[in-house]
Amino acid sequence: MKYFNLIIILIFVTITNTSCEKPIKTKQNALTTTNKTPIYQKITFNVKGMTCEIGCARLIESKLSKTKGIKFSKVVFKDSIGMAEYDINILNQQDIKKVVNNIADGTLYKIKDIKNVEKFKLKK
Repeated sequence: MKYFNLIIILIFVTITNTSCEKPIKTKQNALTTTNKTPIYQKITFNVKGMTCEIGCARLIESKLSKTKGIKFSKVVFKDSIGMAEYDINILNQQDIKKVVNNIADGTLYKIKDIKNVEKFKLKK
């Protein structure tokens, strides 16, 4: 009986000590605890290499809209321009450029002249 009580006390002490440890910070914990409020930036850019509206412009627009951190994207074939609004905590201009430039193994489209803008303007 004496040994039984001793074992119970040891188990209790062990459980108490291990449950009071600080949690191990994993990558997921680090990401969820440092979530920042989204800060959106609008950009416009020229797109070289588009040959049609449905195939090219819509493909680029689709790839951008599926990219994490992009809130809005639009590509206008007749003006060869693209517009995007993105969260600067997740992406930067170079990331967006890579998304477009890497479509079709990087052989078709190139982004040129990226500019920050306050609001989007379409040519009439």
